[in-house]
Amino acid sequence: MKKLLIVLPFFTLLSCAAFRITADIGMTKEEFEKANINEEIIEMDETYTIYTIPTSEYDEKYFYFKNDQLIRMDQGYYLRQVLYLMDAE
Repeated sequence: MKKLLIVLPFFTLLSCAAFRITADIGMTKEEFEKANINEEIIEMDETYTIYTIPTSEYDEKYFYFKNDQLIRMDQGYYLRQVLYLMDAE
């Protein structure tokens, strides 16, 4: 039982580290990719790129880059509307 109590917090810390995100508005795509190991490109165009990163087992965050700079972060609820606005600019 003591071994379980010692090992359990260790695995809890490791599981939380898997969902750690480092992002600041204005950072470049290169900085973002270096700081985050589990990012995935979900859409790309000549002027914009959208990444997703899981924040938990069921949720994920979306990161919108325009001209290689991070301009927006959200939960992806308005993904299509944001893409429309980015194309309109």
